[in-house]
Amino acid sequence: DGRTATSKDVEKKALTERQECLEMPKENQPKSADWKMGIAKRTRHFKYYVEGEIVLSGSSLNSFKKSLSVLPKVFAKEVPVQLDNNGLSIRTINKSAEMMADYIFPKSIFKVFHVGFVERFRPATLPIRFYLDIGSILSKIKGAGEEAEVKISFKLMFVRTRKVDRVKTYRPRMCPQCGLAANDDTNNLPTTRRGKRGNLYRCIRCDWKGRVRARLVDVKGFEDKVETCDSSVWVTLRGDATEDYRVTLRDNVPAMISLPNVNFSTTQRLVSKEFQRRIQRLKDLSDNLAITGSIEGTVIEAFSGDSKGHNQSNRGRIVINKNSGILVDAKGQQPQRAIFSMYHFDQLISTNKGIADYVELEWTTDQPIKITWLVNALAGATVRFFLAPTTSKGGNI
Repeated sequence: DGRTATSKDVEKKALTERQECLEMPKENQPKSADWKMGIAKRTRHFKYYVEGEIVLSGSSLNSFKKSLSVLPKVFAKEVPVQLDNNGLSIRTINKSAEMMADYIFPKSIFKVFHVGFVERFRPATLPIRFYLDIGSILSKIKGAGEEAEVKISFKLMFVRTRKVDRVKTYRPRMCPQCGLAANDDTNNLPTTRRGKRGNLYRCIRCDWKGRVRARLVDVKGFEDKVETCDSSVWVTLRGDATEDYRVTLRDNVPAMISLPNVNFSTTQRLVSKEFQRRIQRLKDLSDNLAITGSIEGTVIEAFSGDSKGHNQSNRGRIVINKNSGILVDAKGQQPQRAIFSMYHFDQLISTNKGIADYVELEWTTDQPIKITWLVNALAGATVRFFLAPTTSKGGNI
């Protein structure tokens, strides 16, 4: 009769629901008229497809492996990957939201870079995002030398589903006195003192008192997922032998992560090997690291205790002057000082051994620091990290 098995199942389920409704007492029957039609209201699904491959070899492959090795050690094995016609990018944060990794690999660093579609499927809209098990890929290609060639091929089917979320909205939407968003979290009154209707409100910031109206609103949207049974990612290693490995995929699609909105006031470019050596000497002395930078140079201090000098012990101090052989370049007029977790700072510096000759640090007083590795073998690529200072609220990026 031209109907698919899925359509028949949906109709059968709808007829069953209709019969159950008819057997209910009239007052308990649903108000919706969908069941009366004999066909249930079906959830609409839209499928999109994309496929392609990337190939790496030589020094680009070696630097690619080294630059990504910090991800499974410090962040996570599975990371959000974004692909488009310009290249591949990765942006992820750690569980405590104190560190962020941001990689941008242009298509020029790959021997082959192809993203395409097939006619029988609706093409996916670029860029596409999905979770990739970087830890598993790195373990498979760990022993690949510069003479080897690595190919990562992918076939991805995405499913988009319409969804309706019930969201609580408030009127007024923000405090009329200070402009803070009005919601349950910013209401300083306990739930027992918000009145019978729960509309009494006291702003947690400015102590404004008044009444608010709350109601649930249906917000229509879409939910994207990866159809794992129809999708695949394969890693092929060609060297003395040809090896093929399939990489597992997650069905959920990662959300876009925004970069920290910071205006950096000082920039310090250092010889990475020498800078890593100094951090190694300081890491066992303290829990905190203070870094001060100006046009004259960089001062790194390690201490246990608070930033005001109370209860400090095991203090260490390293002064690196401009043009000293370690500090290649320094910019910024006013000294900028920020305090970071020694453990997290060491993770981002020491784990990236050998990936670049120079590292560039940019920061502003009590703001996140940006650590950029200048990888010569990956011309045009961006390998950078952000670390929140311990003085920021919650220590988050």
